[in-house]
Amino acid sequence: SHFTTPPPLPTLASSEPAPGGAGVSPAAWLRLEFKWDPPSGALAHLGLACDGSALPFSADPVGDGVVVVNPTPELPADAACALSWLGAGGVESLLFSTAPLGAPVEALYDRTRADTLAPFPDDFYRVADPTTPTQGRLDVPRPDRPGLISVLFDALLADTRDLDGWSPLAPLVLETDVALDPATLPRTATESLDPLAAVQLVDLAGGTRVPFHAQVRDDTTPAGTSHTVLIFPARPLDAAGSYALVLTRRVEAPGGGAARPLTASPFFAAVRGDPTFGEAPEVARVRDLLDSVWPVLEEAVVPPVPREDVALVLRISVRSLDTVPLDLLAIREQIHAAPPPALSGFVVEADPTPDTHVAAIVRGTWQAPDWRSTDTALPALLRVNLERDADGVPVVQGTRPVEFVLTLPIAAESGPVPLVMHQHGNPGEMEEVVSNSRRFLAEAGFAAAGFTDILNREVSPPEDAMGNPRTDEERIEQQVLDIFIALFVNLRMPDHWVETTAEQLAFLRFLSSLGDLDVLPLGAPDGVPDLSVEPLLYHGISEGANNGQGLLPYAPELRAAALVAGGARLAEVLVHQQADTFLTQVPAFVPGLLPAEIWVGVSLFQTVFDQQDRHNHLAFAYRNPLLVAGTPRKPSVLLVEGLGDSLVPNSATESAAWALDIPQTLALREVPFLAQVAAPVSANVDAETSGALVQYAPTGLPDLPPSPGCATLSPSSGAEGHYCAQSAAESRAQRIEFFRTALDGVAEIVDPDTLP
Repeated sequence: SHFTTPPPLPTLASSEPAPGGAGVSPAAWLRLEFKWDPPSGALAHLGLACDGSALPFSADPVGDGVVVVNPTPELPADAACALSWLGAGGVESLLFSTAPLGAPVEALYDRTRADTLAPFPDDFYRVADPTTPTQGRLDVPRPDRPGLISVLFDALLADTRDLDGWSPLAPLVLETDVALDPATLPRTATESLDPLAAVQLVDLAGGTRVPFHAQVRDDTTPAGTSHTVLIFPARPLDAAGSYALVLTRRVEAPGGGAARPLTASPFFAAVRGDPTFGEAPEVARVRDLLDSVWPVLEEAVVPPVPREDVALVLRISVRSLDTVPLDLLAIREQIHAAPPPALSGFVVEADPTPDTHVAAIVRGTWQAPDWRSTDTALPALLRVNLERDADGVPVVQGTRPVEFVLTLPIAAESGPVPLVMHQHGNPGEMEEVVSNSRRFLAEAGFAAAGFTDILNREVSPPEDAMGNPRTDEERIEQQVLDIFIALFVNLRMPDHWVETTAEQLAFLRFLSSLGDLDVLPLGAPDGVPDLSVEPLLYHGISEGANNGQGLLPYAPELRAAALVAGGARLAEVLVHQQADTFLTQVPAFVPGLLPAEIWVGVSLFQTVFDQQDRHNHLAFAYRNPLLVAGTPRKPSVLLVEGLGDSLVPNSATESAAWALDIPQTLALREVPFLAQVAAPVSANVDAETSGALVQYAPTGLPDLPPSPGCATLSPSSGAEGHYCAQSAAESRAQRIEFFRTALDGVAEIVDPDTLP
């Protein structure tokens, strides 16, 4: 007979733990990185022993020479261990020692309790419903909590009753009984995709990991302290998809030399075990839910995640999104079935700024259609939602006068010039049209027009009712307060955002009617129109970029859209900007709230906001293009990100790129879930359409030099990614070239270093 000896393993390049490592957690997985992939059969040489006793384990190659070794069930505590194998020169060993075990740490989970919804979301709160696209429906109970806490959750839960699944954007909220060590969790999208990630978000359709980023929080309100983890999917979860959120025992709390791996709660330990006589029905229900999860984790995921390593797993089924575009499709149809919005009047003035390229500033009023009640006898708080017919379709209630501003460049004195619709940031006003024209749009020969959106015109204008000026912080706080009170009073989210997109669609129609406008030269119009109104362009900054995300799937009139420093995903942006505000102001209105309840409330807030969140509309641009005005055509998109943005999280901007299905070009930091392409980028969406994400770096980043244009800005702008991306000279030049090439035929996203 003949015996075949397995080949030796390649040379070891690195390992976790390192040779001689001490204090290794008993719950750890071991990582070996060889210089190349082990040949077939070579892993048979591996052996693991602690304190002289052999231990069972699994070993799984995961690519790039990496092998994950998972002791089963886990390593003994406070032991001397050796992982050995046959190398080219003989037996090799990785020696290390494990830490003693410290006090246990529990992943809180008990569905027999009626006073808490955390962890959240969870298919435990979803029931079968064969009438929905996903065959299910949310059925979240109001937590049994006293006073206004119940009222708050009634308001948040009211609009969830008809949803067939969870939000694709909302944060996932986990709670533990003590604070966790952030270093043991994946906190970035790249870390979350690591095969050894201690927390994983798994697509149950195929066992692939979905990127996310995590925040480990320890927050206190007057009611107490909560230890939570917020998981934000790095890209929208698939509509009607199903996922598993997995916490392994490799998540730990600080132990001062002892290991404190995460343990299952008594409830989840019962779920993970075999059925027992007389067990709680909630245990049986969760066990049934996970019957479809364990095979994916243990057989499809690479490396497998055996159930003994799991401290908690939640099944999460995402809602369908088929209804998301219906309101705006109906609204657009109504806008185009009526005459263009009327121009109520305008005045023309010269630009008082010296050395300007703006020849004239036109200020006027247009009659914007309104789908909300126009009955001024009703309190304003009762006029924040669309009026609908018996079939739920929005119905125009009338019009209201809305101011606009239009700038004309000197180039318009010689003939019609292209027109850019500009949408401002938040807080902001239409005067941004003038400032952006002075800075670069007019010099390039573009006219620009815009109006102030509803949040800044109606909810939080620059002055309060007494005429006192508001700071930017006060205006944002007023917006949050308005939403909060409207939810309490109306038991539904105000429709500020869909109404704003409706006004934008109407404004585009209004702009298209200005083709005969002739005011130049000032004082002596020459009979030649000043504007070329077909096609139109879009320029959105920050919140204006967010509004652009909601507009572009429904606006074939737009040839190209530059979306700068925006992100949408409202709940994530609010947490990024105002986490402390949530923790101080919300408990002031709703006494007794625990921090974990606030974060569950934020997740529910995003769930009921989904219908309006501009991020959810992006799927209907390129991935699943809607037929609008008889065409599936959509504008080309240049998506601009400022790294280190303190106002809009980079994760939201990068998620928008994924939702649009566009690649990254000229990457300063590669986004792990986006394709990378070289510049120039043109006709990559289809033969007429281009799209890509670009980045600009402010000063002060520890790992990157600043973009040249950011380094020349004032310190306050140059050091802030949000402003650097807007104002860097090369960013503006890139946008101008994008618009010019779009008008010439097909938009091109170029390396600005190649521009003259």
